[in-house]
Amino acid sequence: MGAPDGAEEQFRLGQKFAGGRDAAPDFAAAARCYREAAEQSHARAQFSLGMLYAEGLGVPRDDAQAILWIGKSAEQGNPEAQFNLGMRHYRTVVRSRSEDMPESRIEAYKWSCLAAAQGFPDSEATCNRMTLAMSRSEVSVGNQRAAAFLEEHAAPATLPA
Repeated sequence: MGAPDGAEEQFRLGQKFAGGRDAAPDFAAAARCYREAAEQSHARAQFSLGMLYAEGLGVPRDDAQAILWIGKSAEQGNPEAQFNLGMRHYRTVVRSRSEDMPESRIEAYKWSCLAAAQGFPDSEATCNRMTLAMSRSEVSVGNQRAAAFLEEHAAPATLPA
């Protein structure tokens, strides 16, 4: 699903505000531009808006909004968002220090493997490391979910071995 041209223009304007090339960064203005593009299903704008929420730049820090927007971008196949979402699930497992979090481990693995399937840097090694804390069953479920995602989205990428 491609974003309309207006969404791309808003995304680029958001980048300009966030980058501060000509002046100091204006993250509030960047957030407004990213939101306008994100609401038009622009995957990179969704990810950028999610990151602003994650860091509290130009908007109040809000993990729920961060995950919402990063998740929308990941669902559209943005490998950076997929990797970020996988790492967020993984950090949830690590912070809880609980072995009883199979769903978070599976989702972390799934999203990281999907990013790896697109060649996102360090994601394949991350997938491999994640398997060390997973059961064979969890890895199998994660692979099934990743394969189903690729099939549903008709993605030509292949999962790492």
